[in-house]
Amino acid sequence: MELMVVTAPHDVTDELDILHALFVHGLQFLHVRKPEWSSRKLCQYLQAIPDFFRNRVCLHSHHDLAVKMRLGGIHLTESICQSFETVPLLEESVGNWKSQGFRVSRSVHTMETLVSSDAAFDYVLAAPVFESISKVGHRPSFQWDIHSIKVGLTTNVIGLGGISADNIGMLSARGFDGAALLGHLWGTPALAVKRFKVIREICKNPDLMY
Repeated sequence: MELMVVTAPHDVTDELDILHALFVHGLQFLHVRKPEWSSRKLCQYLQAIPDFFRNRVCLHSHHDLAVKMRLGGIHLTESICQSFETVPLLEESVGNWKSQGFRVSRSVHTMETLVSSDAAFDYVLAAPVFESISKVGHRPSFQWDIHSIKVGLTTNVIGLGGISADNIGMLSARGFDGAALLGHLWGTPALAVKRFKVIREICKNPDLMY
């Protein structure tokens, strides 16, 4: 199961030091989501990440920096996807980014959107899977069950929202290919690395995935 982390949207004390430790301890892919940041501030943030980790970084905004900083991925939010006039135009842009070597992903919040966008993307972030830790009152309106549409699905589905050591084991049974952590880590930054290591070990042990 692929394990990702999404940054907090705001500044976090010692955030870059925490990210460095997460990469050292096996973080496979980092989603940098800083929606209110300027291109300049985001560029400075990315420059502080060592070159040898940058191919494991995916951007949610200011996508031109992904080329400049030689990052590994580009993520399209739901609003960005909706800004394209037609689906073929969206798929053309995704294809162009893929041809440059980027992993391209998008956010989905319904099973219908997941199925309709399947072919174009390397993977999707499906949310919320559980009640959000970082957004009070943000909970799923249905239970995600990827197994029900797994036949013919070509993209990987990464679960996001409310995921912690207590429930990450459920994702495999529901057909998810991976998990993205957010509030469980950034809600208590001092424990972020410790919590990540616990979850990483759970993901490595099939007996703990149910």
